[in-house]
Amino acid sequence: MTKRKQEQGSQSQLLQEPDKDQLEGVEEMTELIVERIFNQPIPERWISQIEDHIESIMKPVMMRIAHEAAVELFESTSIPREGSMGETEEPPEPERVPGTRKENREWERISATIDSNLIKYFNLERKKRRMTTSRLLETILWLHFGKPKLSYEKSKRIDDVE
Repeated sequence: MTKRKQEQGSQSQLLQEPDKDQLEGVEEMTELIVERIFNQPIPERWISQIEDHIESIMKPVMMRIAHEAAVELFESTSIPREGSMGETEEPPEPERVPGTRKENREWERISATIDSNLIKYFNLERKKRRMTTSRLLETILWLHFGKPKLSYEKSKRIDDVE
């Protein structure tokens, strides 16, 4: 008998149940393989190795997602909190009308009621940035609405905003 036939014979013996006749056909062989491989509990050391492997694959993905979420959160914040990066961008300053104290812009006066805790934050920010109440509120609104053109800038009129 050749060496190859001996190997095939020993492989078929491994798959046979003791005290059973020779398996007939591919279906019986497949059924036995499935039963022997998939119906066994997974060894504990394999589970640990699988978990470690999944963690090593998922950790960089989770770190990237967390980083993207943090960047999105910081970008959506109009006024950076203490310890955050850089200064907040401000809208351009209006020019003064020569010979007067007036600025070349149109403005509206508002009156508002604000929660007492929010006004404390607002006033702290105003003092920290050395801004007037009007300038800080204008900056917040300008950033919130995507830095639109202001009344004193070229292409200023937006009559279609309701």
